Amino acid sequence: MDDYEDYVKEFQELFGARVVKRQRTLNQNAAMRVYFKLLADALNEAGVDMRDLRKPVRANKDIVRDSIWQPVMTAMTEKESTAELSSSEVSEVYEVVNKWTAERWGVSVPFPTHEEALV
Repeated sequence: MDDYEDYVKEFQELFGARVVKRQRTLNQNAAMRVYFKLLADALNEAGVDMRDLRKPVRANKDIVRDSIWQPVMTAMTEKESTAELSSSEVSEVYEVVNKWTAERWGVSVPFPTHEEALV
């Protein structure tokens, strides 16, 4: 456990309280949607066949969300909806997804900035 986790555990034991992580922000939500589209475009440009994910179609933002992001998100957080994610969980899921797509298909897409998410 790191120092923060030790602190949280001690806080919970002392005060009988639980620390709630802040929900993902509206900017992160917008950025996730842009990321799904950017990754879909990059996968298509790389010639990735989505049948690798049991989907016989080209990548699009919905397939990226449903077949890549959400399975990783659920496995990591036990949450079923992106609306339930904390800010830190969005970053953690992104890092795993980005690493996996880079290792599997050679496709890595930076997470969109605030300005890119508003486009």
